[in-house]
Amino acid sequence: MQEKLQYLMNSVKDDEFLQEYGNLYHRWLLSTQTSSAAQGPLQSMPAPAAKALVEQFITTYFRDSLDDYEKNKKQKIRIWKEEALIQFINDLKAGNPVTISNFTLTDAYDLFRAKGSLFYMNERCWQMDILDQNTFATARTLFHEWTHKMDNDYNFFATEIEADILSEAKAFYGSFLLGEYAYDNFGSDVSLSYDQIGNATITSIRQYQQFFKGNQLEIPEAWKDYPHILGYLIADCWYKSQEGKTLSEKCVSLNEAIENPRSLQKIYRKKVQF
Repeated sequence: MQEKLQYLMNSVKDDEFLQEYGNLYHRWLLSTQTSSAAQGPLQSMPAPAAKALVEQFITTYFRDSLDDYEKNKKQKIRIWKEEALIQFINDLKAGNPVTISNFTLTDAYDLFRAKGSLFYMNERCWQMDILDQNTFATARTLFHEWTHKMDNDYNFFATEIEADILSEAKAFYGSFLLGEYAYDNFGSDVSLSYDQIGNATITSIRQYQQFFKGNQLEIPEAWKDYPHILGYLIADCWYKSQEGKTLSEKCVSLNEAIENPRSLQKIYRKKVQF
């Protein structure tokens, strides 16, 4: 336990972002309300329908990235059925030959946990993997990762931590906008899908709070994965600050944040008093 704490404390010392904002981030997590949203079952949504929804959304509001999406969607965006992913894992563990060389056992396990991932080196060398959940959540995850892809060519910051946090904020915000776009057709499924993400975030924050109140001994996930947790909270603040604006205006706001990363700093520093 002491070794884990020492490792985390050392990572704070070595990171400029955490040195400057770590205490405020800590206070924000401790003060965040942790009431859970309602959950329920989601209806079936096959992967082709999820992909079609995302493509329609990009066509309508993010046309600058449409050519990139259409050119690469068949070869560089993989949507995995759960059984296919399990078979891939079993083949790797058994030493059987596999046809996908740029995807490791760790990647496969991470995909089960995170539902989506983006490997990105440059605009020509990248790969997106999505776990098919057979619900609206597949579309939500796909556009979350596609927002990361749109963001990568513009995301420049002095520290990797800040870049990660703001990229997650944009990706979550983008998925919120997809939900708004889809709500008329999928209604409660959209709400329930985002409740799943909100509840996971709240659970991590509650673990963090309990840890610092001395009620548990395990290091909370919220501490180890703060780019996602803080990114989600920033996206939530950002989305609520756009109340009364049209979906088109909100999509413009996302495009502006992608093309000018410094503009998002004003939002999260104001909301979190950074």
